[in-house]
Amino acid sequence: VLTERGHSCEMEIDGAAWHRILHDLAPREEYARCTLRYDGETRDDVEVRRRGEASRLLCTEKPNLKLRFPRARPFHGLRDLALDGLEMDPTQLVERLSYDLYREQGVAAPRIAHVRVTLRTGTGAESLLGLYCVEESIDDEFSSDRFGSEGRLERIRATFEDPFANGVPKGMVREELLGFLAVEAVTGQADGFLAEFEGLRPWFNNTWFLTESSGRVHAIPWDRDSGFLSDAGWSVLRKLGRSKLTRPFSEDPELRKAYLERCLALAEGPCSPTVLLERVERIGAQIRPFIEEDTRRGYSLDEVDQATSRLQTWIVRRAEVVCQECRDSLHQEERR
Repeated sequence: VLTERGHSCEMEIDGAAWHRILHDLAPREEYARCTLRYDGETRDDVEVRRRGEASRLLCTEKPNLKLRFPRARPFHGLRDLALDGLEMDPTQLVERLSYDLYREQGVAAPRIAHVRVTLRTGTGAESLLGLYCVEESIDDEFSSDRFGSEGRLERIRATFEDPFANGVPKGMVREELLGFLAVEAVTGQADGFLAEFEGLRPWFNNTWFLTESSGRVHAIPWDRDSGFLSDAGWSVLRKLGRSKLTRPFSEDPELRKAYLERCLALAEGPCSPTVLLERVERIGAQIRPFIEEDTRRGYSLDEVDQATSRLQTWIVRRAEVVCQECRDSLHQEERR
């Protein structure tokens, strides 16, 4: 249900219930009954609600949604699915690119795909909601699938303070955290641990941490639609010292070397222009017809094209900067 080929999703919901979903902007979790047809498979036991916080105020005609299935009858092993209306990303590509890179680095990121969503509200007429991304939710089913146990999930969001000021969990899986930080740094995640933005924008936003019964702790990225936004020239080392969680990768020579090597491998491989620009072209061509027909999108086609062009330019520049910095820094480490 979450593959690269893209998907189709039709929701049938009572008209009054849909009106409440559209116009109730309070961050509540009230579900409405829904019949779902997903790639031709019909389920009449689904519930839907609006999701998101800031996005509620940005978009009313194309809301972010959450689909919930009965615990006793999940949908292909999934209890929840998130539908993201992509209102924060004019390229419509960033979150899918980001999650793919996290997973390739051994990080337990949600699976994600593009989906064309339509709506029936009981009148018989079908309306197009537009192009969405459909994503796994971070929940007990996700934890069991990735780690074999449910564990304890905690989410960090929108904080100006270091959430690890009082200490870092001893069971943090180093290799996973290394991959997590490298992807964040190389792709310029504006919502992450190493975010370049200052001032009123919070950092340490939207990351889940799962603690297994064994004590092992895993970092799980979420809502990664703010990548490829920072200044392409910013240093992968600059923000490592801001938190107790990331500081060892700045102060410990062995960890610093491992971090630089991982960033360099990313910039030379999965994040290189050769690889990443091909992904942008391929996915962009796949979703273009659905962008063009999406009258509820928050951006004109010119804005989509301009943003995509900026993304492509950023990818080329970022790879150059990261490769040069990492090679120079590793050379300095060898001379010490």
